[in-house]
Amino acid sequence: MRNMIDFSSWQGLLSTLLGLVLVTLVAVGLRLLVMQRLQQKRER
Repeated sequence: MRNMIDFSSWQGLLSTLLGLVLVTLVAVGLRLLVMQRLQQKRER
């Protein structure tokens, strides 16, 4: 019984963590792009 609960909880935890990491990476990448664009506009 413990193995079943452990496995399912680990699977859910891992998928949730992976989703959070992906969303965070995408958000950081977009923010970096926006900052770069703004800096380029200011330099001109």
